[in-house]
This record gives sequence, C-alpha cells and structure tokens, in this order.
Amino acid sequence: MPRPYFWLIQLGRVNPGQTESLQDFVKLRYMGHAEFEFDALPASLARIVSQLEKYRFLSTNLKSLDGKRLIVFTKDKKVPSAIKRFAERKNPNPYRDLKDPSYLEVVSSLNAGESNMPTFWWCIDSGDSRFSIYLGDWIAVFEDNVEDLLLVMANEKAKFEKLSDEEKQKLLNLRL
Repeated sequence: MPRPYFWLIQLGRVNPGQTESLQDFVKLRYMGHAEFEFDALPASLARIVSQLEKYRFLSTNLKSLDGKRLIVFTKDKKVPSAIKRFAERKNPNPYRDLKDPSYLEVVSSLNAGESNMPTFWWCIDSGDSRFSIYLGDWIAVFEDNVEDLLLVMANEKAKFEKLSDEEKQKLLNLRL
C-alpha cells in the first residue's frame, strides 16, 4: 500500500516582517545535496504560485513548547495529518524516509524562537514515486508567520505572472 511521501524538505529560519520575496522572508539552510542547489527550489515555487488559489493554511496540531502551532500551506488536505504522523512516529530515525533530517519530529520539544532550529519547512519533491502518495509541494511555518507567508506568496505570484509563457513552462517542467 502506498504511503504519504516526502523526501526533500528544505529547512530555513523565518525573518519576520520581510515579505518582499521568499528570499527575504527565509534564510534557507545549506542542505548539501544537488537536489536543493539546482532547479528544485524555483521549480517548487513555480508549482505553488501557478496554483496559488488552491493552497490553504491548515493546522498540523503540532505545537512548540512555547505554544505556537505549526501551520502548513498546502493544496492537499492530507498533508497536516501526514506531517503529524511523521513527527510522532515511534523510534524516529532522522534519515528514514527523507534525504536529510527534517526536525519535524522535535517541533513539540523546542521553542519556536530557538536560533539553531528551523522555523520553516518546504517540501520540494517533484512527485516521482511509484510506492508513495505524492502530497505536492507544501510549506510549514509557525502560526505567527502565516500572514507574512501569505504576503510573500502573493508577491512571488506577481513576479511569476510577469514571466513569459515560455519562462513559466520551463520552470513548471523542471524535475529533480
């Protein structure tokens, strides 16, 4: 039976109030793999903004020690429960099912303000899996960053709309 799937999760730290672009909004963590360094991030962003009207903010019901809920920006209503199941699994192995550790399994044991922990998770998979249910591109942030993320996505959508049709298609056709 196929299971919900995430393989590549880009981590970062939110810069609150910086809403001009995704690059301003989040300081991405160096992930050390080619998938993160080449076209995966722009392709994922293009997939999100090209379907922005289908995306919603949904709660994962995970909370940090300081009480902040983890909210996911997704078009698939199965993502929050998949994240919660992933985070709450018994005997978590940070490399099981993922290219790199996601730290989703420690969300409930950290303060959202801790400077060494992620406050931004971006699933950038392209969905090429025979054994899993592809849940699409999604972004998770703590609840106090939801409004900023919405402004960022609106700004990124406006930039995407200014591209030529050829440039849009090129981005949307990129695969890992």
